[in-house]
Amino acid sequence: MRSSLLIGLGAGLVGAVLFISAATGTTLAKLLVYLVPLPAFIAGLGWGVPAALAAGLSGTLVAGAVTPKVALAYALTFALPTIALCHLALLSRTAAAPTGNISDAEPSERDADPGPGGIEWYPVGRILMWASVMAGSLTLLALLFLGGTAENYRTNVETLLDGTLLQELQRMGGRRFGAEERRMLIDFVVSALPAASSVAWLFIMLLNMWLGGRIALASGLLARPWPDLAAITFPPLFPLGFVGAAVAAFLGGMIGLIATGFLGAFTFAYLLLGLAVLHYITRGNPFRTFILAGVYLGLLILGNYGALALVALGMGEPLLGLRARKSAGGGARPPPPAPSD
Repeated sequence: MRSSLLIGLGAGLVGAVLFISAATGTTLAKLLVYLVPLPAFIAGLGWGVPAALAAGLSGTLVAGAVTPKVALAYALTFALPTIALCHLALLSRTAAAPTGNISDAEPSERDADPGPGGIEWYPVGRILMWASVMAGSLTLLALLFLGGTAENYRTNVETLLDGTLLQELQRMGGRRFGAEERRMLIDFVVSALPAASSVAWLFIMLLNMWLGGRIALASGLLARPWPDLAAITFPPLFPLGFVGAAVAAFLGGMIGLIATGFLGAFTFAYLLLGLAVLHYITRGNPFRTFILAGVYLGLLILGNYGALALVALGMGEPLLGLRARKSAGGGARPPPPAPSD
């Protein structure tokens, strides 16, 4: 226990230094924000939740040496979410004895990732769902911090743009923007910022959680078996949340902005599910490497169009059952059935 706490304290120190460097350093230093939660994830997934708690506490205290606002930002955006995600990843239970047909079993008997030794682990699909909810919730807090109303939010974003982005774009273009160009750019940023910020946070956290898990696995310290990421499924309530956020995003005002933040996170989650489906159904294909390389290259070239295609694939998978068909044809184990919450 003592060694895990010491490792957690050291991980939090490193994460806080990266966070402060990203917040106050050069443009190159700002890229360090992508690695801020990595030390805490390594500690939490390798040495347990107490190490993640120690990392969150020490990191927040170090960040507080700058200003209380920096400490609060670090705690809300990285420390607490990392602790929560490590806790979910390490949740386990003793596997229930089979009761006949798995489709007739209670949710508690089939809503888990099986592991060796009769232990079931919290499903990765649910971890992704909760991470998406965290991303939307952080966007909600950011919107409240930026004014609390749609009008105040727009005013604050406009002020920030005038002092940073607009000046940089005008310098690069060698001319000043006209009133109409400035208005169009501000309108775009105001409407897109909630979704973009939630997607960016979710990408950073999931990337570092994956990296932390792989490093812990390579070191022989990962506290749970490595899950089959290509077999992830979402709970039935997740599509309802996506539809609700999509409808609310058209309401406008503060509600619409908040819903846009959640919608961005949920959409990114479905993009990851689409990629998981592709990884699953290409198993055993001799051209798998080329197919997947083409898909990822297409994402870079086609941008939003390629992403929307993968989102559609992820949303359609419960109806299409591509992974189940792959398994029925002699492929890998099919994903477990979705729980009925």
